[in-house]
Amino acid sequence: MQNLDHIRELEQALGFAYPPSFIDRLDEFRTMVEEPAYARFMPNGRVLLSAAELCAAHSQGLPDELVPFLAEENGSWIDFYAFDATSPGPEFRIVVFADHAAAMHWGNFESFLVWLRRKIAEMGERTGSI
Repeated sequence: MQNLDHIRELEQALGFAYPPSFIDRLDEFRTMVEEPAYARFMPNGRVLLSAAELCAAHSQGLPDELVPFLAEENGSWIDFYAFDATSPGPEFRIVVFADHAAAMHWGNFESFLVWLRRKIAEMGERTGSI
């Protein structure tokens, strides 16, 4: 699991404070994305929690005001799940930036986790396991 010191160092490097709910629920989030049903829902999804990964995301066209935490490769483009630093904090809005446009959004990380948990459960139900 990602330790808090690493996250705090990343925040200092970025000049961005992750939402409190993201910090509080990071271990739960990382556990969710390791579930087999998650891999069926988002087979090419990966968590982004390093300065190098975030810089790479921005070099691929992600606007500077978006701070990604998850990426899903979809052939010719990548969907970035990111905090919108221009939205009211500290619980920033989450957007999916897909192929040069925001495609989906949630009001905060808690709402995103509810959606993700539902999608993972649906994949588990389809295959008979979670």
